[in-house]
Amino acid sequence: MRLPTADDRWLDGDPFRRDGLLRRIGPFAAVALLAEVSIALPPGPSSGNYTIISALLLFATFIGCFVPWGRLPTGANVIVPLLYVGSVLTLNLAAGGSTSGVGIVILVPLVWVALYHRPYQSAILVVAVVVYQLVTSLIPVQLSGSVIARRLVFWFALGTLVSLATQQLRFQIREMLAQRQGLIEQREAALSDLTDSFERLRSRDRESQLVIEMGEILQSGLIAQARDAVRDTLAQLFEGGTVNTGSQTVDTYESTVVWGPDAQAAQTFSRSECRALTTGLVHFSDTPGDECEHHLDPNAAIKLCVPMIAPGDTVGVLQVYSYTTATSPKALEEARSNLTQLATGVAEQLAMALANFRLRESLRELSIRDPLTNLYNRRYMEETFHRELSRAAREHSEIGVVQIDIDYFKEFNDRYGHDVGDILLRAFAELLLTSFRGSDVPCRYGGEEFTLILIDSTLDQTEARARDLQRRVQEIRLDLGDGRTSPAPPTLSIGVASFPTHGTTAESLIRSADQALYVAKSRGRNTIIRAMSVDVVKADGVAD
Repeated sequence: MRLPTADDRWLDGDPFRRDGLLRRIGPFAAVALLAEVSIALPPGPSSGNYTIISALLLFATFIGCFVPWGRLPTGANVIVPLLYVGSVLTLNLAAGGSTSGVGIVILVPLVWVALYHRPYQSAILVVAVVVYQLVTSLIPVQLSGSVIARRLVFWFALGTLVSLATQQLRFQIREMLAQRQGLIEQREAALSDLTDSFERLRSRDRESQLVIEMGEILQSGLIAQARDAVRDTLAQLFEGGTVNTGSQTVDTYESTVVWGPDAQAAQTFSRSECRALTTGLVHFSDTPGDECEHHLDPNAAIKLCVPMIAPGDTVGVLQVYSYTTATSPKALEEARSNLTQLATGVAEQLAMALANFRLRESLRELSIRDPLTNLYNRRYMEETFHRELSRAAREHSEIGVVQIDIDYFKEFNDRYGHDVGDILLRAFAELLLTSFRGSDVPCRYGGEEFTLILIDSTLDQTEARARDLQRRVQEIRLDLGDGRTSPAPPTLSIGVASFPTHGTTAESLIRSADQALYVAKSRGRNTIIRAMSVDVVKADGVAD
C-alpha cells in the first residue's frame, strides 16, 4: 500500500485505484463486520426494526465505497465512516443496548480517517463517537448524570488522543516520504550527471579518434591529396572554420580548407591582421573591440583562432566557429574551454603534418634540382623523359630534345673567376626558366652543358625555339658588383633532335642531340645543328 504524499487530495478520487477509498475502507470493514456480529450475538431484548436499519446502513456503507468522491467536496469523505457508525449504533440497539466492544470497533474508522484525511474530518468522527456514547448511555437504561458525563469525557479524550496520535503519525510519514523523495531526486540527479559525464567521455573519445585518423591521413600523403578527407574530419569536430596556411618568411596567409555555414568565405590576409599569429597564443574574437582584423563569421557565437606552430616556424592558423549560444556564463566558459582544448590538439596535428609536408617537398626539391641553378638535375630529367616518351608514343605526338653548351665557358671561368662563372650559370638558368613552358623540362646536364625536353614540339618548332634562345642569351647582363664591368654575353652551341625522327628511347635521343652539339662546336660554335644532318644554321645576326 502506498503511503500518502504531501498533497494527498488525490487519494479521495477514484475508489478503485491502488490507494482509493475502497482500498482504505476495506481493512477495517472486515473487522467491523465481525464486531457487529459479535455484538448481535449476546442475549437480550432485540428489535427486528433495528436489525433491518443496521443492515441498510451497512449496505449504504458498502455502496458508498463505490461513489466517485473526486466529484464531491472533500468533507464528504467522512460519509462512509458515519454510515458505518450509524450501523453499529442501530445494531447495538437491536442487541439490547450492550456496549461491549462497540467503542473499540468505532475507533477503527476514526484511526483510518485521521491517517488519510484532514484533521477537521477526524474531528467530525470524534463528535460522532461522543454522540454515539451519549445515545447508548441513555438507551435502554437510565444512568446518572455523572456516569454519563464521565463516559462522554472519557470517549472524547480517547477519540481526541487517537486522532492526534494518528495525525502525528501522518506527519512523520510525510517527513519520511519527503526524505525519500529527496533521496530519489538526488539519485536521479546523480544518474543524470553520470549520464552526462559518460556522454562527454564518449564525445571526447570520438573526437580523439577523429583527430588520430586525421593525423594518419595527413601522414599518408600530400596535403593537397588529403584535403577533402581533412575537411570532412574537421566538419565532424567543429561546426565551422578555416585552415589558413603560410609561413614566417611569407607575410601572407590564405585559406586552404573551409567548411561550415561560412564555407564560401575563403580569404587571404597578412600576419598583422590575426592576433593569434602576432602573439603566438590562442585568441577569442567574440568580444567586441578585441577581434582579429581578418574575416570572421558574424553569425558565430564563439570565434577562435589557434596558431599552428611547428618547430621553428608558424605554418598557419586554425580558425574555428561555434554557433551554439550558451545559456549561462558557466556554460559559455565550459564551451570555450572544450573548444580550445580540441582546437589546440587539431592545430598541433595540422602544424606537424604541414611541417613534414614542407620538409618532404624541400628534400624532394633537393633531390631533383641542381642547387646552383635551381634547374632540374640529370636524374630527374631522365626519369621524366622516360615517362613523357611513353605518353607521346600512346598519343602519337612529338618531343623535342635540345643539348646546349655555353661557348668558351672554361676560358670565361679562368678570366673572371669561378664566382662570376657561377653568376653566369644562374643567369642563364633564369633565362631558361622564363623562356620555356611549365610543361617543358630544363635541366643542367653537367658543368656548362644543359638539356631541354620540349613536350609536344616538332623538330621545326624545337629549332625555332633554340634559335630564339640563342638570340635572347645576348641580352644577359651580369651584375658583378664592386664597379666591375659586365663581360660580353655568352654564345651557345646547340644540337637538336626529335622523337620519333631521331630515336625512340631517351638514351638514343640524347645521344643524337649530343652528337649534333659536337658537330656545332666543331663548326665554330654559336651554331644550331640538327641531329644526323650537316646543315649549319647560324644564329640570327651572326655572320657566316
